[in-house]
Amino acid sequence: MERHSIDNLAFVFGLAGLVSGIFALLHQSGAIALSLVSVTAIAVLTIGLGGLTFGILEFKKR
Repeated sequence: MERHSIDNLAFVFGLAGLVSGIFALLHQSGAIALSLVSVTAIAVLTIGLGGLTFGILEFKKR
């Protein structure tokens, strides 16, 4: 199957969604308590790691 340039972006969004979903499930089950500060930190880290992953995947492609 031919790879498209959007494949890496789709992978990163899927990975970020998975990480966010895991944190949401842990929060709903009461395993972790999240404040606004920690939710913001998780969001920033997820976006940062997603950008880093995307950059690495794009760099590897060249």
